[in-house]
Amino acid sequence: MKIFALDSCSKAISCAMIENENLIFEGYLDVDEPHSVKLMMLIDSMIKSSDVTLSSVDVFSCTIGPGSFTGQRIGISTILGFADALNKPVVGISSLQALSYDIAINCRMVICPILDARNDFIYTALYQYKNDSANANYSNNVISVKSDHVINIEIWLEFLKKNYNQLIFVGECNKFQARIKNIFSTSLCLEKNINAVSVARLAQNQAPYPARQLRPIYLRKSQADNNFS
Repeated sequence: MKIFALDSCSKAISCAMIENENLIFEGYLDVDEPHSVKLMMLIDSMIKSSDVTLSSVDVFSCTIGPGSFTGQRIGISTILGFADALNKPVVGISSLQALSYDIAINCRMVICPILDARNDFIYTALYQYKNDSANANYSNNVISVKSDHVINIEIWLEFLKKNYNQLIFVGECNKFQARIKNIFSTSLCLEKNINAVSVARLAQNQAPYPARQLRPIYLRKSQADNNFS
């Protein structure tokens, strides 16, 4: 099965294509320009350089949030456009699960993904790899320990302090690293962007569905919505 995946929920953008266990291509851009300007250019460049076509894709996938409201809409609209035009199914993936995935499959610790929600709030969750002998597939075994939510960083750290001795923090960590290290002095804090390959791997073993059912994960109102209301 061939899967095309992309992420535009965070500061960087990425896209990837896999076929079964084989990586066909992956592309990544971390630039200051709007995602709407660079995403299609990145996709076009990757498609041309790898000598494949989008019509050969079986399933389209993207991160559906939480994260940048504008980025979510751009990524979902792009995938909907491809899927509708080619009459192909889709799979939406949590951006926080995708952020945790490649770290989780290589360790057995609880992973705390972080995306900056501004004003001292973060999008976060807890994920962990669970060894299930009945299911050897990595992507099916990276499960949510605490679901995706938005919360004040200080309140979240206080909760973690009471319940965990050691974690791995991944994502947009640099901004909060001093406060994290003040409580979890020996824990790793990895500044990391979402990798579209992780999105594709997670989509690989989920049941695809019609494009019209693809929905974003909004955990709070956008600034524009707040200003309007």
